[in-house]
Amino acid sequence: MKTFFKKILKKIRNLIFSIIDSCACHTAPKFNPQSLIIIRTDAIGDYILFRNFLEVLKKFYPNYQITFLGNSIYQDFALHLDGKFIDQFIWFDRNAFLKNPFYRAKFIASVTKITYDYLLDPIYSRDLHTDIFLSKIIRAREKIAPQGDCSNTTLKSKQKADKIFNRLLPNKNEILFEFDRNREFFEHLLKTKIEIKLSINPNDLPSFNFLKQTFKISSPYIVLFIGAGMEFRKWDIKNFSNIACYIIKKYHHHIVLCSGKEDIQNAKIIESGIPNLSKLKIHNLVGKITLLELGAIINYSNMLISNETSAPHLATALNTPCITISNGNHLSRFTPPNFYTNYHLILHPSLKGEIRYHSQTFNQPNYQSKLNINEITPEMLYLIIDNLLKEQ
Repeated sequence: MKTFFKKILKKIRNLIFSIIDSCACHTAPKFNPQSLIIIRTDAIGDYILFRNFLEVLKKFYPNYQITFLGNSIYQDFALHLDGKFIDQFIWFDRNAFLKNPFYRAKFIASVTKITYDYLLDPIYSRDLHTDIFLSKIIRAREKIAPQGDCSNTTLKSKQKADKIFNRLLPNKNEILFEFDRNREFFEHLLKTKIEIKLSINPNDLPSFNFLKQTFKISSPYIVLFIGAGMEFRKWDIKNFSNIACYIIKKYHHHIVLCSGKEDIQNAKIIESGIPNLSKLKIHNLVGKITLLELGAIINYSNMLISNETSAPHLATALNTPCITISNGNHLSRFTPPNFYTNYHLILHPSLKGEIRYHSQTFNQPNYQSKLNINEITPEMLYLIIDNLLKEQ
């Protein structure tokens, strides 16, 4: 019975949204010459793996007004690091857009007032309800996207949505690190070879003195990032507690705990598991810092140990040693190539041998790894931790 009512409510909501979408789009758009809008409504990690190409784009379109429509979850980070390459930011609250009809109507009305020269939707795995929908309603003389895949939709829906775009730029039929996938898009768009590496300039981040004064962080320290977007990608908090105790006991390093507000209780579990004499070594910043501050904290750390989420991308961009714990989901797509030598991937013990062999299976459309991440034991990390700290 509950399922039946949920289906009815969903149909009513979709009908209301359909009416809102139709009414909100009925504005006479003003043409803005030499203008370009980029749509990136996906997650923090996706933006980190994309942002280096904004500078490249600005160099090719120096006289264009570039508008960036992005996810509000990385607003402070993008404004601070990339404001010099963007003329206007439009911030998108995904949750409100999909659930709040008033927010949705206002947002649609605001983004349909202008016709741009170019619309770019560089997202490889596009989503029907966010970036594809926005690409459809925003006016532009030419709309461009990569060929993409069906990870977030069905083949039939994708084929229909692809008709929104004037040009679909080709993709290699192989699994690429997401940063290199973005490179592929811009090389086809700009018709030039792009020789850049995933990076963040540490000088653009808050200083260590700021961190020390604001958060009372002591050095040397190691960051444990205990969160992840999906529960199946989260290593058990007891495993993180075990790692914290190992590092404090053997190396006397401080531990900085980081994640979002949803992990506040988990952070307290780690704190409670630390012996009283070592509790001063724990700095709990879970739910207390911005993305920009997280970047600085990782930058000045001796190492990051994290679930597979946005934090390892920050570490890779900052060349900070990083140990990433993964059950293999999207294997290789979000794993840096071997020349990023400070990145160390700890996989489920069943994933032995050549990573590329397993990658084909773990990157099938809509595939979700069923491997239990907690079959990765803390002991599997000890040797890598030892080797990295000895090198320092």
